[in-house]
Amino acid sequence: MAARQDLPGARRTGGVAEVGPGAGADGGLGPRGRYHAGSPVPTGRAPDDEPPPRSAYIGGTIPLESPVLSHRDGNFAYTHVMRASDRAYTAAREEIIEGSLAPGAVLGEVEQSRRLGLSRTPLREALARLVSDGLAEPAAGRGIVVTAVSLEEATPLFDLRIALETLAARRAAERIARSDGTSGARGGADAFAALADRFAQARGLLAAGTDPTAYYALTRELDAALDTACQNAYLAESLRGLRLHLGRLRRLARNSPGRLADSAREHADIARAIASGDPELAAASTLVHLRRALAHLQDAGIPTDPAASADPARQEATA
Repeated sequence: MAARQDLPGARRTGGVAEVGPGAGADGGLGPRGRYHAGSPVPTGRAPDDEPPPRSAYIGGTIPLESPVLSHRDGNFAYTHVMRASDRAYTAAREEIIEGSLAPGAVLGEVEQSRRLGLSRTPLREALARLVSDGLAEPAAGRGIVVTAVSLEEATPLFDLRIALETLAARRAAERIARSDGTSGARGGADAFAALADRFAQARGLLAAGTDPTAYYALTRELDAALDTACQNAYLAESLRGLRLHLGRLRRLARNSPGRLADSAREHADIARAIASGDPELAAASTLVHLRRALAHLQDAGIPTDPAASADPARQEATA
């Protein structure tokens, strides 16, 4: 297993890595995951027009993007412009999605304030956003707790994901087909072609059991490129919110190198179809991938018990 790498373009915020383009995206998922299309929520992510760093290849690992500067090497101002409540929200959100804050965990104000190094007022704002996202909820006599995750949520979430993501892939390919060039900017044909190549390279490494941390970051780069290329802010924001909940499901069925390798091939097919400007192929490739991802989740027998769900040994991405 390769050593765990920081996510590409990541900044350390409140003890977790926050990815640059496309990261920190909050969306229109209300309490208990109920969906509110297009409902904007303030975010702490980088602007969507921020270009990604140049590609770099790290020996023996999946191709990564070179990280942006941190406060230790010249980017102090940018790293620290986030409000305290944004930093707390980002840290807690990532820990919930990754499973280090398990379902049922109490998000006590005193403990979380001390742990995250901030006062209670910004923490309360952060907790309110987590509740709005459906990642946390009030519990009688306990305060705010992390919401449960179960296999029952997979089908309705994927129903929505299939509808939105196939549309986004179609729109992205249509836009590229209309363009008169292939710029290397995120969301352009060259960018999708480069992503396809990197997914193809990742496939063999994943099949061999390489630590998939870098692969998760690569899928987020594709998400960010898709959000940009579809040129529909409402659609992109809806997908960002949906991914919060999908991220929790994707990490509940670990240790499947074969599925990860297949997923990398499917992602390469999607990126290549978009780069070619073929809307029908882009939508069809996305549909095939999402149906297989859902089938894998269902076959994996995700536990509904919160303690079992939090077991790191069972987590794996099926993005």
